Amino acid sequence: MKSLARSYVWWPNMDNDLENKVRTCNNCRINRKNPPEAPLHPWEWPSRPWERIHIDYAGPFLGKMFLVMVDAYSRWLEVHPTNVATSRATTEKLRSTFAIHGLPTTIVSDNGSNFCSEEFEEFLAKNGIHHRRMLLIIQPPTDLQKGRSRRSRKG
Repeated sequence: MKSLARSYVWWPNMDNDLENKVRTCNNCRINRKNPPEAPLHPWEWPSRPWERIHIDYAGPFLGKMFLVMVDAYSRWLEVHPTNVATSRATTEKLRSTFAIHGLPTTIVSDNGSNFCSEEFEEFLAKNGIHHRRMLLIIQPPTDLQKGRSRRSRKG
């Protein structure tokens, strides 16, 4: 709408004025297109702890990134700070976590470059871990496991 208006007229703060008009216009609110809802993925309940884990990065916060892991069975949360969110940092954190909890059968992640790299896929293949990637259509978290954990940490 703003680009259409700009092709005919212009005044200082035009974009803000148009945004305010649209926000307060009842007809605009009634007729606007709502974004499509991302379908919820009905996950099968795991049969044991650490069978399926969901992973993602959160941050940056105070100059650090945080690898967040959630066990789908127990909802156990592991959070590991790291300076960078690279494939190498990810595999190092996973390796140390797997030494404690054992290897999962499946890891669920988004399509972040740190989870889609050849290095990461090779690490999973060597350890016999199946990788399921979730496509985030609108905005995170469509993967509710991680979303619930993020909300509970916020207090």
